[in-house]
Amino acid sequence: MKSIIYVGMDVHSTNCTLSCYSLENDTNFATIQVEPDYKNILKYLEKVKQNFGESCDFLCGYEAGFLGFTLYEQLSRHNILCVILAPTSMPLYRKTEIKTDKRDAMKIA
Repeated sequence: MKSIIYVGMDVHSTNCTLSCYSLENDTNFATIQVEPDYKNILKYLEKVKQNFGESCDFLCGYEAGFLGFTLYEQLSRHNILCVILAPTSMPLYRKTEIKTDKRDAMKIA
């Protein structure tokens, strides 16, 4: 049986923070920052797949914003499932939490 790896992407014009989440292990892992080019995301996904050691599929997601559907379309052309999330569906931060790209990517995953 294939595992599903959820990939949260906090996307900006200058960088993209990526974080994987495994429901089976209830853990975030492989959180990194790359230049905002879909080819870098594809390389990241391939490396995660190699390191995961099992057959897996990815479900990527990012918050709707300046990119529109561009990243969605680029990943879809390479058979990567991707969803665009409404800003209103993003998890809220507690008063004691500091908002960072890493935390955003982990919460999206």
